[in-house]
Amino acid sequence: MKAFVELKNISKHFKDPHGQGIVKAVDGISFQVKQGELVTLLGPSGCGKTTTLRIIGGFEIQNGGDVLIDDTVVNNLPPNRRPTAMVFQSYALFPHMNVFENVSYGLKIKNLTKSEIKKKVHDILEIVGLSGLENRYPGKLSGGQQQRVALARAIVLEPKLLLLDEPLSNLDAKLREQMRIELKKIQKRVGITSVYVTHDQLEAMTLSDKVVIMKSGKIVQEDTPANIYRFPANKFVASFIGRANFVEATITDVKPQFVKVKLVNGKEVEAIIARNGWKIGEKVQVVVRPESIAITSADKGDLTGTIENSIYTGNMVTFEISSEGTTFEVDMINPYSSALPSTGEKVGLKFDRNSTTVVRVEDTRSEE
Repeated sequence: MKAFVELKNISKHFKDPHGQGIVKAVDGISFQVKQGELVTLLGPSGCGKTTTLRIIGGFEIQNGGDVLIDDTVVNNLPPNRRPTAMVFQSYALFPHMNVFENVSYGLKIKNLTKSEIKKKVHDILEIVGLSGLENRYPGKLSGGQQQRVALARAIVLEPKLLLLDEPLSNLDAKLREQMRIELKKIQKRVGITSVYVTHDQLEAMTLSDKVVIMKSGKIVQEDTPANIYRFPANKFVASFIGRANFVEATITDVKPQFVKVKLVNGKEVEAIIARNGWKIGEKVQVVVRPESIAITSADKGDLTGTIENSIYTGNMVTFEISSEGTTFEVDMINPYSSALPSTGEKVGLKFDRNSTTVVRVEDTRSEE
């Protein structure tokens, strides 16, 4: 499918406020968004994701590179002339206007008739689940309802591209979880191409068709959420997306889809790979997720360890297990389906080959 949004070698530099030269907020990045996709820019604070979003929307002007929307270069267009709408972190609702007036504000500027405005507003309020609240003022709405009003106000303008800057960050944890699901449903129902910014990896995994992970102004990996979780490009990505255990190892054999590695205790395990170029004798770190390790008897594990602690969360118990100078996290789902090991007990750690991968040592060092 053809790219609907394309960023080509975008750079943005700022003067350091402390007089230490130039800060590269965005450093020569390129990526594409297909029609109807929701692509999330994900990364820690200061990685350049919000600056990138503001460049797409025209709120920041890049120092280099091109922004294309629907095959048109929009570099010199101000925000109000770009085919975009922005949903801000603060919602930015007019407190003296009710829901209907807030949502219809942009339509009135377009000089639509009252009947056209009324129909469009009622249609979009139904989509976002706010029918019947037209006369309610923002101060009388919950956080989730305010977020829906902000979303409706943007979508009702029928932009070609929807930009969302951490729109759920002001909600409490439970409401945030609910709104993640609702937001994805709304985006798919409307079918609008969207670029979303967040530092919350769970939010990115839940919402996105594609995730673009940024660090220090650069893109370190872009792929589907499933592929990023299963095949992280380096230790930074593996640590940032979910939880991961790392084990030093050496490659002893290379197959088309797997490598065989020797662990620090001399045992060999297999790890699945997505990229080529691995070499026998290469030093790597094995990446194994907590849910991908089975606890066995000490003589049957790929590694042997001692249970130091357990954390019970209802549907799962997370064990902290020391082995070969490293503390592993191991998740046991549905814990009471079998006998639970005790603190201080010697156990074996068995890796699931299909859920285990590797990252290069040089990638690991550069990301620490």
